[in-house]
Amino acid sequence: MVTNIPEEAKTQWKRASEAKSPEKKILELQAFISLVPKHKGTEKLLMQAKRKIAGLKEDIEQQKNARKTSSYLSAWDKPRHASGRIVITGYSEILMIHIYETLTKKPGLLTTIFEPIYGILESQHIQFQVVVLPVFKGGKIDIKIIDFLKGSDLILFAHDNNENYVLFTNFCSDHGLDINPKKGTVDIKRTVGGGIRVVGNMKKYTVENVRKTVLSYGIRDAIIKIEGDLTLDDIENSILETKIYRPIYKVNIQSHFQIHDPINRKTSNIKTINEFIEIILNKLNMIRIYTKNPGGEISPRPYLLNSEAKVGDLAKQIHSWFRSNFKYAVIWRKNNPNPIRVSKNFKLEDQDKIEIRAHTR
Repeated sequence: MVTNIPEEAKTQWKRASEAKSPEKKILELQAFISLVPKHKGTEKLLMQAKRKIAGLKEDIEQQKNARKTSSYLSAWDKPRHASGRIVITGYSEILMIHIYETLTKKPGLLTTIFEPIYGILESQHIQFQVVVLPVFKGGKIDIKIIDFLKGSDLILFAHDNNENYVLFTNFCSDHGLDINPKKGTVDIKRTVGGGIRVVGNMKKYTVENVRKTVLSYGIRDAIIKIEGDLTLDDIENSILETKIYRPIYKVNIQSHFQIHDPINRKTSNIKTINEFIEIILNKLNMIRIYTKNPGGEISPRPYLLNSEAKVGDLAKQIHSWFRSNFKYAVIWRKNNPNPIRVSKNFKLEDQDKIEIRAHTR
């Protein structure tokens, strides 16, 4: 295991995870910290636990203040909306504001940002929430920025120089935010019964290895879905929530709008918002699906789904009734003028146009 923590500490982590109130969770996390051996292999885990406690204490304090000031909602706590949240962060306030104004077409922003400022990126009937954050300055505000980034879908780093980017990535890594994608995913879905069921192709371990790892954390009933080339350490990190991955682009604006993918080392010069939307959808593994009623017009506003989505996933997103009463669907695909009749297990592709037929009573 990556952390080599004792069984009693794993059991205590389960208690902390199941604690309902912030106050109870703090007590359980403090007990967890006392049970974890202090050595180099557990440094980051202990740091994460201490930061969780600090965050919970701050939440408790904010709730107390909120009760005193009636219905005030902090800009840090405003809900997500549209098709996803894109966050602009960095060390150069001028560049961050320039990026924000370019994407949202809202000029005249104040030159000093004290809290998150919200806008909308819109193109081709697709909307993303855009949020520009205060600059990194050190102290508690940096922790709030990292927590906000963890709740985003895509990070745009205002890239003024490489030194600041290295500072940013190191700070992210120390605080549980990973901008380097894993080679796969682990999905742990708790169930009422049935024991531990493991789904997926395993190369570096066996089903029994996974079962023992999950059971050691007190998880008795769950479906563990594993995709990709992962290790047991990856599975344990998923349970402990030591790392959260979020995709990132480095962005600069000089004579043109330029974005750089640090993972694929690809740079793109953006001329229009439409081009930027295409790049975002690709980065987030999202596809556009357009619906139509029988004999009706195609809706101009698409549904955005994961690139692995099937017809049944779309039916469920439209309404659970369509999923329950699904009969068949008709799809018109790019470069194919002929309609295709398909089942709910048919895999969708970007810009498919679809009619869903349902059983009626």
